[in-house]
Amino acid sequence: MDGVCVISEDEPLMAEVMGRMVARVFPHVDIRTFTESRPAMECIVSQRPSMLITDLVMPGYSGADLIDAARSRWGDVPVILLTAYGPVGTSVLRFETLSYLRKPFRSPDLHRALDESPTRVGVGARAAAWDVMRLRVLAGQSGSLTMFRGEDAAGTVGLHRGALVHAEDASGAGREAWRRMWNDGEVSGGAFVPGGVYDQSIAMSHPELITNLNEEEET
Repeated sequence: MDGVCVISEDEPLMAEVMGRMVARVFPHVDIRTFTESRPAMECIVSQRPSMLITDLVMPGYSGADLIDAARSRWGDVPVILLTAYGPVGTSVLRFETLSYLRKPFRSPDLHRALDESPTRVGVGARAAAWDVMRLRVLAGQSGSLTMFRGEDAAGTVGLHRGALVHAEDASGAGREAWRRMWNDGEVSGGAFVPGGVYDQSIAMSHPELITNLNEEEET
């Protein structure tokens, strides 16, 4: 692999160590290490990264924001997600289009993730979009996520601290609207607006939502 590898990690020592690990595995990669998320976002927007390694929870932009920006602008970008905590454990939440590592991790763990990550692309825009929602659930974020069918809005999903509180499409609101969007093979995209969710049509707890995100797509 060549090109640019963006590392976004707010712990300077961790960022430095990861940069060295990546350099050993991919000696021809231009490694850009950031301890603040805003310059990392500027780099991602200005140049397609060959790989993105990001912490999930950071001041400013979250890891979900960086991944969303990279995938929205450049399409398939291999991603390794780093996380030390969250409202639910990553061992519970499955991702389709990215690799993840729980902190603390060892050098062999990162090497293995680097080897696997490029094979996780090409799954499709729908899978990538729902993975971004999984990230926002994991980070415990609040806000509205607009899903698209082509260039048209397919519906809206509302999160409050990572729990699902609202789903609405042209046919109605509530659990059925959530199921219609989740099971629609053409739904992709996802523009997230952080903040409060004023409409509430569902009370779906974290465990129930995680079960839905993990299993409904398989049925």
